[in-house]
Amino acid sequence: MNSTVNVCIVGGGAAGLFLAANLPASVRTIIVEKTSNLGKKLLLTGGGRCNFSHRGSAEELLQHYHGAGRRLLRPALRAMSSGKLLDLFSEMGLASEVDADGRVFPLSERASDVLTTLRRQIELSGHEILRESRVNSVSRLPQGLFKTRYGSSEIVSRFVVMATGGCSYPATGSSGDGYALARKLGHTIIRPEPALTDLRITDFVLSGLAGVSLRHAGLVLKRKGETIARKIGELLITHHGLSGPAVLNLSGYVQPGDCLNASFTVISEEELKRCLINASCENGSRHLITVLSQLEVPRSLLLRLCDLAKIDHTKHISQLTREERRKIALLLCNMEFVIKGKGGFDSAMVTRGGVNLGEVNPKTMESKLVKGLYFCGEILDIDGETGGYNLHAAFATAYLAARHITRS
Repeated sequence: MNSTVNVCIVGGGAAGLFLAANLPASVRTIIVEKTSNLGKKLLLTGGGRCNFSHRGSAEELLQHYHGAGRRLLRPALRAMSSGKLLDLFSEMGLASEVDADGRVFPLSERASDVLTTLRRQIELSGHEILRESRVNSVSRLPQGLFKTRYGSSEIVSRFVVMATGGCSYPATGSSGDGYALARKLGHTIIRPEPALTDLRITDFVLSGLAGVSLRHAGLVLKRKGETIARKIGELLITHHGLSGPAVLNLSGYVQPGDCLNASFTVISEEELKRCLINASCENGSRHLITVLSQLEVPRSLLLRLCDLAKIDHTKHISQLTREERRKIALLLCNMEFVIKGKGGFDSAMVTRGGVNLGEVNPKTMESKLVKGLYFCGEILDIDGETGGYNLHAAFATAYLAARHITRS
């Protein structure tokens, strides 16, 4: 099948769908998706609840993205604030809610409702969707048009938008295809690597506690004694190491061999030692585990740390030696792990790297090298923290591209 349209969108994920949903019926559009289903990765976000944004001003949101991504995203986030995104979805018929942490979810807490809303809007606009259609090449025609080939068919269009995603969760279709297409059109690709992924720990001594989580853990990443980054948040113990939002947000900075110091409680090492001394003075007959349980640390973790410190958890608090207080406080407040590596693309939530941001106009998402070519979403070298920031970036960059295409 050969077609002639205004816009060809390569990729039927969050960015591609949102872009098509914001293009009027007069701008005839085709989405070309290589898998049989649209928005596979979108359906996985937020544990299936779809945390698609985060409350905050443009400047507040920008603080949760890394490196040069902040410069590129500033115009997009100013054009598409979290409030405006909620209003746009509301106009499409999707109600949303903001939780206590500022994360935005559909009111139904079903990611499928976000996908259904976007598909319905695209259908209302009369845009076409091609499934199971892998794009082989995108090339320029002498008339300033583009030819997009898929299988034995082709699409001729005035504009092409690359919304193919990155390399994370390749089972959903995000396998980096767009990088090759962009490179052939003259663009530079910053080496993709996993981001927002778990950490694997050398000789991990907490493997037996897989599934245990803490709501407020403190993490400090160090390299050759120098502090690289700090994060506070939820922590999850796995069979091979550590995960959870605090770890995911730190993972983009990690290199094998780095040291990670973890605090499982909100008080400092010195404060904990003082608390143990005070507890001994107040009622020295209480067992150590009874006193430690007041820290709101899971009991299974407390028992394991006592074992590692070689301290009987039933020991009376008054019988603790100074060295034992030091050991248990160190493990609870400043336990050191050596990082073996981090999870690969199969477990990474997003990709760091992609199309060089210096080659893209931040005000329009149009290529600076090829007129009429646009990029939006994870194919760009932008990545943010967990909490709705990456989906918001996909929607915001798609919105800018849609707005510029409509006005062109």
